[in-house]
Amino acid sequence: MKVTVTDFLNVRVGKASLNAPTYQYLAPGTILEVEDATYNGDVFEGSNQWLKDKAGNYYWAGATTYSVAGIINPACYDAWHLKDYKIKALHDKGLNGQGTTICIVDSGIVATHPGFDYTKISGKGFMDQVITNDYKDDHGHGTECAGITSANGKKVLGIAFEANLRAFKGYSNISSEEVDMICAIENIPLDVDVVSISYVFVDVKLLDRMTRAISRLINANIIVIAAHGNTDTPPNLLSSIPGVISVGAVDEKGQYAPYTCKNGTFTVLAPGVNIQTTNKTGYTTDTGTSFAAPFVAAIFALLRQTDKTFSPAQALEYINNNHTFSKDGSKKIIDPSAILKF
Repeated sequence: MKVTVTDFLNVRVGKASLNAPTYQYLAPGTILEVEDATYNGDVFEGSNQWLKDKAGNYYWAGATTYSVAGIINPACYDAWHLKDYKIKALHDKGLNGQGTTICIVDSGIVATHPGFDYTKISGKGFMDQVITNDYKDDHGHGTECAGITSANGKKVLGIAFEANLRAFKGYSNISSEEVDMICAIENIPLDVDVVSISYVFVDVKLLDRMTRAISRLINANIIVIAAHGNTDTPPNLLSSIPGVISVGAVDEKGQYAPYTCKNGTFTVLAPGVNIQTTNKTGYTTDTGTSFAAPFVAAIFALLRQTDKTFSPAQALEYINNNHTFSKDGSKKIIDPSAILKF
């Protein structure tokens, strides 16, 4: 395939590494003939994806017009949460999250997963309220959430597959403390577009601190999405914070998923039953409001792609004015085509 160089780019000889020998500096506009496949290599500016030509030269893909769209398996669109919500039609219009940033506050992400090839990933860890560069997911939940927003389409496809992804790790398989998750939220950079949090907060003693952290984001024009919680949890305190879009789950038949927490109030339903996504070691199908929240986050990343000034208040208004209803007529279901005016 042919790609175009978009920024000054070194040709690396024999290895997908920043330390490999280089013999030429390519200027923007240079046309390259490279293999269709991408290769994992050194991470630069959040991407570890490299291209290779027949001579064995490597090129960091981030400085070319290479697009994730080129590797999408069309069968991915058969997943019900993509097919029934007409996501392919949005992608065909160029709505894929390009130029936006989604921050997922969860258990981190397995950034080397083949399902995230060329996904622009960066992140931080906040275990014990200590900020580190370790955001590797040893639990698995964060990687499942990230697949819904950002998977590349080899096996499953994220709705906003061209968006930048920031993984903020606030818990692990051995430690889950609300204060660590709040610390992660407090440190989210104010240049992100959408935040997705699939974690249930229940400690009322921490509500004031959490409210301040969330209000900081909303006041900075960042759209905050939260999973409302499942039947085995109390209602998520995040759902009570003004400006937060709280999400329950709907199934393939348009029915309000009965496992969505009945206590408290939530804003909208989104697909959260039998959702195909990535996991720590491969791919999986999972169920929960945890997976409905990143669906909504990705839709608003597509909207922020078209309008960077679009506000959290407008997001709530769009949901209220553009939705369908669950089969029993009692709950709002997100309508991506209406929200995006397609």
